[in-house]
Amino acid sequence: MSQPVDIAIVGASGLLGEALVEQLGERELPVRELFLLGSDEALGHSLAFRGHNIRVRELERFDFEQVTLVFFLQGPQALFQRLRDSDCLLIDLSGQQRLPALVPGWNPSAMPARQVASPASAVVALLGGLAPIRHLIELQRIVVSVCLPASAHGNAGVRELARQTAELLNGRPLEPRLFARQVAFNVFASDDRAIERRILSELTVLFGQPDLPVSVTCIQVPVFFGESLSLSLVGARPLDMGAIEASLEAAGHIDLASAANSPGVVDDAVGQERICMGRPRAVEHDPCSLDLWLVADDLKKGTVSNALDSAELLIKHYL
Repeated sequence: MSQPVDIAIVGASGLLGEALVEQLGERELPVRELFLLGSDEALGHSLAFRGHNIRVRELERFDFEQVTLVFFLQGPQALFQRLRDSDCLLIDLSGQQRLPALVPGWNPSAMPARQVASPASAVVALLGGLAPIRHLIELQRIVVSVCLPASAHGNAGVRELARQTAELLNGRPLEPRLFARQVAFNVFASDDRAIERRILSELTVLFGQPDLPVSVTCIQVPVFFGESLSLSLVGARPLDMGAIEASLEAAGHIDLASAANSPGVVDDAVGQERICMGRPRAVEHDPCSLDLWLVADDLKKGTVSNALDSAELLIKHYL
């Protein structure tokens, strides 16, 4: 990991780009030069990186031959195809392309491709929570409910929740814009079926069990940042709850709450790279089933941390 690399971030000016640049600056990944690229409206915008301010450059004229690694957050399809045809290391965070999904902590022995996708943040959190106990459960079915924060919709989602909250608190009439209905002080099943389809598809691939029944429901909640997941697992045989709790407690990346406390997304997840888990419990009258609750920062843990872990793995294997 000592060889310096030149890195480009495509679509760097949004909420995800800002989080990626911030966390990249905190990593020991040896960056020789960082290029921030965006569309016309992002030009001139700058982000702080390791004591310097880096301005967003024009995307269309950039020569990608000068970089080794590209993070693709958003951009035109034609550009993505150019990157696919190049020799660069590529990590796609857009969720719009078809690349093999990579979660380094889930299957660390697998040799990654040179070009991979970082899956949906909920997938990273779910697999991170299951990694310590997967050997204890012969999975027959997964049911997951994902509580989506406003940040799942980028800066626009965060701004819309803030605007609606201010309107309602000041007694003014509310006109929903980004969402189809009121999101402030409200909870409803997400209208974005694409998120559910993405989570379902990526889980199926990463579990390596094409016939594994997986049910996903996304719920929009009035939270700015951080995801909450309610997870039900069905195994093939009765579960050893003592062994499951011991494995979760021993996992270095999980904070397991006591039986008296259930982790909250604002208190325990936002700003953290760890997964907080609580209420692991056997289902009454069904010794083969397990329910649990987990929360994670959708940007810092679920998206950015996994993308940077993937980058370190690609650099280790291919440079």
